[in-house]
Amino acid sequence: MPSLSRFFSLVEQLARQHRTLAGIPLTGPLDMDHFTQFVCQTHPVKVLYGLDTSTDAPCENLKKMISGLSVCINGLWLIVLNTEHTAERNRATLMEEFSHILLGHPPSTVSLNPIALQQHRTYNPQHEKEAYSFGAALLVPYDELRTLAVIEKRPRDEIANHFLVSEQLIQYRMQVTYVWRELKGQ
Repeated sequence: MPSLSRFFSLVEQLARQHRTLAGIPLTGPLDMDHFTQFVCQTHPVKVLYGLDTSTDAPCENLKKMISGLSVCINGLWLIVLNTEHTAERNRATLMEEFSHILLGHPPSTVSLNPIALQQHRTYNPQHEKEAYSFGAALLVPYDELRTLAVIEKRPRDEIANHFLVSEQLIQYRMQVTYVWRELKGQ
């Protein structure tokens, strides 16, 4: 692996460890059902697909602002996914929310003020970077990404289809793992 920053090296190691602990191969697309069961062994989690916002304007606005969020209520983690997004984006969002839980990040808080039609969500940029990076590494392992992109010279859309993620996520992984540099050097 090219010399990655210490942060991204740790993320790669952590992702490999968690795939191994979950009994998921280090190659191929991540089996989301299997990984969900793995997370639920140590963290009570319920995944909700969307919110009924038909009668609540602030909630409708919130759908435009977020891909997903996790909150902890009485020890139960609720992960809410935005059903208006693609399946590929929801895979990445679900992994990011699982990552927040696995990394021990405090849950987001969301408050709505229906009178002012405003909403507020706590947001920690460092936690978001950590969770997104970890989730992306779980979804797209470095070794296989490098093999597909550099050695087999597969196009980005084909790699995205292989991992069941978006091309944007593949581009992100190529950039942070320096696979992009290897491709440009050829």
